[in-house]
Formats: sequence, structure tokens, C-alpha cells
Amino acid sequence: MHVRPLLSVRDVAASIAFYTDLLGFTPEGTLLPGTDGKPVFAGVKHGQSVVWLDHIEYDELPPNTRLGVGELYIALDDHADIDGLYERVKAAGVPILSELQDQFWGDRRFVAQDPDGYRLSVSKNVRKVSDEEMSDHTQTNYSSE
Repeated sequence: MHVRPLLSVRDVAASIAFYTDLLGFTPEGTLLPGTDGKPVFAGVKHGQSVVWLDHIEYDELPPNTRLGVGELYIALDDHADIDGLYERVKAAGVPILSELQDQFWGDRRFVAQDPDGYRLSVSKNVRKVSDEEMSDHTQTNYSSE
């Protein structure tokens, strides 16, 4: 099974540029033009992951539906340079919602926002964390009340 999210976007070409130029995705190959020749549907991929980009004009969304609701968790490969990617994204003026930092579960992670408001949680595993260590952390820091 593969999960391939479909994001409703305002400008497919701008979204393609964002995901390919800044995040290292490549065009998936599907590119459907609208009547004006501008793309209305496309895919971008990274490894086996594909994100579909669909122009909102063609969606069956109720009126006044907000875009950008939701988050993609992007797990980088072991050889990826997350620090360099973070600096490149930040220098491009992309909104950073959570700065780059090491997380208790062993990932180094930052959260950015794409042009339509979707949260992009970009992470790279930097250390192995046992189930016991994770459980100890959550029992100490989180309450079910």
C-alpha cells in the first residue's frame, strides 16, 4: 500500500516549484494543463513518495473551504543534509513554524509552511530511541488529564 496525499492548491506551477526547488522533489511525470495552458494537476515525488497537487478550481470542495489544513511528515533519507535544507528553506523566506531541533523520539526536525498553508514537518532520524525511553519521556512529560 502507498499513501499519496492530494493537496488542493491555488497555483499548481508555484507548488511544483516550491516542492522541487526547495525540498528536492522531482516531477512525477503527470502534468495536466487547463484551458489556459497552465497546469491544473501534477505530481511531485521523492523516492517512492508522491504528492499530488490539484488546482482548487477543479475540486468539489464546499464554498469557503480553507486550504492548507493538515500536515505532511517528510522523513528524509539517512544521507540527507537536514541542516542545509533548513537553511535553504529559511533563506528563501518560507515561514518556519518550528525551528530545527532534536526531538526526544530521535529525529532532528523543523516545521515549515508551504504556499497554501500546509504544515511540512521535515525530519531526519539522528539517533535510535528505545520504546522504553520513549515511554519514560511521555509518562514524565504528558498527562492524560
